[in-house]
Amino acid sequence: MAAGIFTVGLIGLISLLVIGWGNAVDFVTQVLGASRRWYGTLGNYSLLSFGTALVGTWFGWVLVAVGAVLLVPRYLVGANSPEQVWVAGTAAALLLSPLSWLNYLILAIPALVVLASRLDLRIARDRWLLLLLVASLGFWGPVVLAAELPSVLVSFVPTYGLIGLFVVAMRRLAGEGAQT
Repeated sequence: MAAGIFTVGLIGLISLLVIGWGNAVDFVTQVLGASRRWYGTLGNYSLLSFGTALVGTWFGWVLVAVGAVLLVPRYLVGANSPEQVWVAGTAAALLLSPLSWLNYLILAIPALVVLASRLDLRIARDRWLLLLLVASLGFWGPVVLAAELPSVLVSFVPTYGLIGLFVVAMRRLAGEGAQT
């Protein structure tokens, strides 16, 4: 774990050197600040957006905090195979990011391929599981049919798919001898 923390810190430092301190400050103060207007918007499938659409921005941040408390420790302690690290990490990043636009879900496609390669598709339960994940992550109806869709709960089906992808990755992609 220390190597992972060191690697993230090193990559962050190199990135800061490449983009420059001024650009980093501009990003944090201007770009991130301006992103507030898209919280709760159709097509943004983050936990922050889901909570904002349901109740308000404060609830969105509560969901992000709860998600971080539940997902991050489970990921840091439980992810012990490269497949888990990649698939669960992709799902967690998309859930916890303030902006997870519809087109960002393309990142889930390779994760679904990895997951499908590890499921036993001869078993009906695994076929249904994969079908539900693919269908939920590909549920773009809210963007296309926004005026006809009455429910916030229905419009955030891809958010549920990301949660499902994280859970399935942590349970089904464990390495040899792993405890889940």
